[in-house]
Order: sequence, then structure tokens, then C-alpha cells
Amino acid sequence: MLNVPVSQLPIPQFPADIRLSVCAPVTGGHGTYPLTFQLRAADGDAVWQWRPAAPLDHPDPLTPQQLAFHELTVSVEKPGRYDMVLLAGEYEIGSQPLMIGPAEVFRAEP
Repeated sequence: MLNVPVSQLPIPQFPADIRLSVCAPVTGGHGTYPLTFQLRAADGDAVWQWRPAAPLDHPDPLTPQQLAFHELTVSVEKPGRYDMVLLAGEYEIGSQPLMIGPAEVFRAEP
């Protein structure tokens, strides 16, 4: 599971750099894994990615860890539906959908 504090990001103008904090509870791993965050467009293509300098070291698969990354700067070229994805090595270990666009996109129609 990946936890981004919001799922709708009203952005007035594109392209945009968006600052996000991301948390992810991790269990079940055993070893050291390079981490990668990706923002994927609706078609599945990665449109942004970032790799923390330090890998995830998870020596005990039964012990939970809470990962937290503050103030990631995510570059977004255009409005749309995206998925924020966390990879440990080649394995996807969490994702969360994000709607990014002008505030009007999120208003309920009468």
C-alpha cells in the first residue's frame, strides 16, 4: 500500500512541479532493495521517476517498516489520471491513483 495524503491535486497551470509527501508500510521483504518512485500516466507509461540514494534494507520479513519521503518534487506535463507507484527492485510494492488537473475537474456537476 502506498499512502499519498491526497488523491486529487488541483493544479491551475501546466507543466507543474508538485511537492508531495509519501508514506508506505512495508513487510514481507528480506534483503536490500533499490527503491524507485514512478508517476505513471493512464496508459502505464512512467512520466516521472525518482530513486532515493539509500536502498531499502529489510532484514526481517516479519518486522514492519514505515517508509516516509517528504517533499518529493514531481514534474507533471499535463492534467490527467496518474498512478504514483513504488518499486522495490523490479517489484511493484505499492500504488495510489492521483487525479491532477484544474480545480474545475473536481467539482461535482449539478
